[in-house]
Amino acid sequence: MQDKLLTELEQKLDCLQGLAEVKSNIHAWIRLLHVCQIEKSQGLYDIAIPLHLVFIGESGTGKTETGKMIAKSYQILELLTEGKLITKNAALLTKDRILEQAQQEIGNVWMINHVHLMPDEILENLLEILQWENFAVIFSGTEFEIEKMLYQFPVLRLKLCKYLYFTDAQPMGFYSQNRNTEMAEKDLFDLTEFIPDSVQIPGQKFSGFASIDRKEGDFLCAGARMDLTPYVRNEIRIRFVYEALKQRMEIDAYVFMLYENEQSRQDEDLVFFGNCCSKDGSVCVAEKAVYPECGFYLSRVDAKIQKIAVCFSAYGNNPAFDFSQIVSPALRIFQGNTQIAYMDLSNLQQERTVVAVELYRYKNSWKLRAVAAGYCDGLKELCGRFGIQVE
Repeated sequence: MQDKLLTELEQKLDCLQGLAEVKSNIHAWIRLLHVCQIEKSQGLYDIAIPLHLVFIGESGTGKTETGKMIAKSYQILELLTEGKLITKNAALLTKDRILEQAQQEIGNVWMINHVHLMPDEILENLLEILQWENFAVIFSGTEFEIEKMLYQFPVLRLKLCKYLYFTDAQPMGFYSQNRNTEMAEKDLFDLTEFIPDSVQIPGQKFSGFASIDRKEGDFLCAGARMDLTPYVRNEIRIRFVYEALKQRMEIDAYVFMLYENEQSRQDEDLVFFGNCCSKDGSVCVAEKAVYPECGFYLSRVDAKIQKIAVCFSAYGNNPAFDFSQIVSPALRIFQGNTQIAYMDLSNLQQERTVVAVELYRYKNSWKLRAVAAGYCDGLKELCGRFGIQVE
């Protein structure tokens, strides 16, 4: 019965005019949630995936109708008990009443409009609401409105798991206008690929799943080493996180595939936003994740590769873009959705690039070494260190 209802709902979604990219993402999103529910019912996995979304687009682009279908799909999947869409004006939300209103409407989805007008004093209560089960929130607005909300409340980035674009606008300021257009039109979080190994699709890309920011797992200091043997057949993800940026800038992941001489041999040995996946499919960079992130399947790495350098760099040639502009930078390392290690990078200041960690072969096994070596040189110089020539 559930499958039939979901099929009918998806057929109704397909009847909406246009919105091809939105439809594709919603189909994948519903399929992911369905798989997770099946796995949970079988006692195989119990992965908590946040249901909160962001709709970006002008009025009259189908956001409300789409929100109604999302709410209904949550109800069919038994993630919500009611499954109705309730619209809210952010400017009218107050600290005294927001909890009471949400409790009265639990089991449904709130679509909050005019998010750029959201008052500061409601943040604490709003964050509490976002932790509730049987409740979901969709933040809806134009590109400018959403960007202003996230600038005002950067902590919300950790709670939002999928961004849907209802216009042809480029992603909001996190990516430069001159970057790859095809890449800019895709979803910030490709959660369709965050599926347990038992149901993974061969050749899939890595996810940009944003799990909760916690200091869990082993604490790594510079020079520390970690055995990766237990994780080589699963996805390992490394994410660079921070509390806030003092100015608008972009931090990107750059992964260098190195041979015996600790040099790359060709441009394809650099995996970054312009080359998101290595040839062997073992290393990928999450496309447009809010925080720069890369994923690794070490069992698939070409046997000739002896070391993998995981680096992060401020994008662009502006000398003011350095790590002193980043509040509380840290590295988080995950296996699946479990954080296995954490590294504080707050000692970085004037550096513009950092070699965060190295993954290397040692006696037929994989190890990790925490490097945390920052350089004031820009990306061009970092590439030169590893044998990649940049004009």
